[in-house]
Amino acid sequence: MPYTRILKLAGLIASALMAGCSDAPYQVVWKVKSPDGLHVATMSLRETGTLGSSYFDLTVAKADGSDGVVVFQGENADAEEPIWTKPAELIVPFCFGQISRVDSVLAIKAPTTTFRTRTSERVRVHIITSPDTHVAGRMVCSSETARP
Repeated sequence: MPYTRILKLAGLIASALMAGCSDAPYQVVWKVKSPDGLHVATMSLRETGTLGSSYFDLTVAKADGSDGVVVFQGENADAEEPIWTKPAELIVPFCFGQISRVDSVLAIKAPTTTFRTRTSERVRVHIITSPDTHVAGRMVCSSETARP
């Protein structure tokens, strides 16, 4: 009976696709030290499944690796290397993706930074999603440049 064959074939295809879904470990893509060398931002990527989902985690820690905190999570984006613009300010270019989590003010002490009339002694994280944005003298989320 052809209907039974179609069901069996659909079952085999579904099994093959599910086998392709994996819990691959995160791989470090970028590790960037703050300008004062006191902190390090580490962007990691996990590629999963036959259909190619990509998951990103960004951790900020002291330079010795202690007190690490996951500050950002996102998926399926055209991510670029994080940029420290100041010892307490981290910019994350995350273009055309889905942001799952952001902790923008960290409990990690840093040199005092000022924004308008406010000052802070905490590391701050900012996410850039706008195309063709200039940060620290370079273009991020460029609509002209295809990423590898």
